[in-house]
Amino acid sequence: MALVCLIISAIFVYFFSYSTSPWVLRYFGGDSAQFQTIGKAWVSGKIPYRDMFDHKGPVIFFIDMLGYRITGDAVGIMIIQIVFLSVSCWFLYRIIRQAAGDRRHTIIPLLLILIVLERVYGGGNYTEEYCLPFICMSLYFQANYFTMLDNDRTADRRHHPLWALIYGLSFGVCAMSKLTNGVSICTGVLIIFLVLAADGQWGNILKNALGFLAGLAVAVVPFAVYFAANGSFFEFIYATFLYNFEYQQHMSSWLFSGTTPHVYFLRFLIWGFPFYTVFVTAFLAGRGKRKLIASYCVLTGLLEAYLYLSGALYSQYYLIAVPQMALLFHELLLLKTGQRTRNVIKALLICGICAFCCLRAVPLLRIHDRYRQRSEVYETLLDEIPEDERDSFVAWGNNELKEVYLLYDRMPCYKYYAIQPWHAGFSERIKEDIYNTFQSGDARWILADTKSTGMIRDILDTDYEKVDSAGDYALYRRRRE
Repeated sequence: MALVCLIISAIFVYFFSYSTSPWVLRYFGGDSAQFQTIGKAWVSGKIPYRDMFDHKGPVIFFIDMLGYRITGDAVGIMIIQIVFLSVSCWFLYRIIRQAAGDRRHTIIPLLLILIVLERVYGGGNYTEEYCLPFICMSLYFQANYFTMLDNDRTADRRHHPLWALIYGLSFGVCAMSKLTNGVSICTGVLIIFLVLAADGQWGNILKNALGFLAGLAVAVVPFAVYFAANGSFFEFIYATFLYNFEYQQHMSSWLFSGTTPHVYFLRFLIWGFPFYTVFVTAFLAGRGKRKLIASYCVLTGLLEAYLYLSGALYSQYYLIAVPQMALLFHELLLLKTGQRTRNVIKALLICGICAFCCLRAVPLLRIHDRYRQRSEVYETLLDEIPEDERDSFVAWGNNELKEVYLLYDRMPCYKYYAIQPWHAGFSERIKEDIYNTFQSGDARWILADTKSTGMIRDILDTDYEKVDSAGDYALYRRRRE
C-alpha cells in the first residue's frame, strides 16, 4: 500500500501542483511564488526575515530552499511535495483501514479524500500542505487512543509518551508554518489530558507533557538557533508570530466584507466541506456510542468554525481539515448496510470521480492562457533594464508581480520585495520600515503597479524618472546624482 500511496501522490502533485509542476510551464502561482523566491534567495545566501520578509514561519521557506538546492528549480519542491503527500495518504489509509477491514475498501475513500483535497489545494506549495502529514500522523495516533477507550471502557487509560512527542513535533511544525494550522492537534491533546486527569494519571500526564515539549523543541529550536546565529532572531519571531497577531486584529470576517455574499457563501460551501462534515462524523460516532471520537469532532469543529468564520476566505485554509474526512469514512464504513447498497454506492463514487476529473481538466489547461495574458504586459519593460544593472531591481505592487523574480531569474535588492502595500496595511511598524527601505535604498530600477504606488509616490517623483509604461505597469530608473 505504501507504493500505491506514492504513485497516487506523484500523479496528484504532478497534475494539481501547477505552481511547482513542469506540467504547467512558467507558472509559479501567487503565494507559492513568494515562498519560492525566498527559498531560492536562501540558496544564494540571503537570510529569511533579515534579507527577505514574509509573515509565514520558516518551514515553507526551508522546504522551498531544499527544493531549489536539489534540482535548481521548482521540480525539487515537487519531489518533496510527493513525499509529504505520500506520508499523509499512508496515515489516512491506516485510519480508514481500521473500519474497512479489507484494504480494497480503502481505495475509493482515499481517492475521494484526494478529490476534496484538490478543491482546496490552491495550486500547491502552501504552508498547510507541509503540515498535512504531521496532522494526519497525530490524528492517527489520537484516533487509535480514543477508539481503544471507546471500545473497551476497562482498558488501560495511560497514553504513550512517544505519541505525545509526535504531537509536539507536529504542533511545532505547524507553529513554524502558521500557528492556527495545529488546531486539531491541540484539540486531541486537550481531550487526552482530560481523560488522564479524570483517571488521576498525573504521572502519565507529566511524562506526556515532557514528550510533547521534547517534540516541540525538535521542530522549533533549530530554527531559533539558526536565526539567532545570523542576527535575525527578533525578525524571525516578529514575522512568524507578532505580525500575524496584528494581521488577525485588522482582518475582518468574510461574512461581512463581501460585496457579493452569495458568491462567498457558495465558496464556503465548496471549500469548507471537509470542515463542516466533522459534525456529521460527530453525529455518527455519537450514534455508535464512540463518545471520545464524537467529543473530538465536536470540539475540533467548534474551534475551526471560529477560525474559518472570523477571518478571510481562502481555499487553502481548509486544507488542514481534510484529514478529518478519514474519520468520516471510518464512521460510514462501520454502518450496517447490505451488499447491494454497497455496490450501488461504489458505482456512484467511481462515476463521480471520473466526472470530476474531466471537469477539472478544462480550467487547469486554461492556466497557460491566463499566464500569457498577464506576463506579456510587463515583459517588454523588463527588457529595457541593462544586463549589468539587473541585480539592482525590485518590483512594487500587488499579487500580479509576485512571479516576476522567478519568471526572469532575478533577485530583489530589497527586503520588502512583493505585495508591499498589502503588508503595510496590517502593521504600522512594517509600513514605516517599507517606506524607509525604499527611501534610503539604492535600487536602480523599480517596476511598479501604478494603481498601488501611493505609499511611495513622493519617492518615485523625487528620486526616480519614468522610463516607460505598459498597461497598469511602469518602469522607473533612479536619477543619477
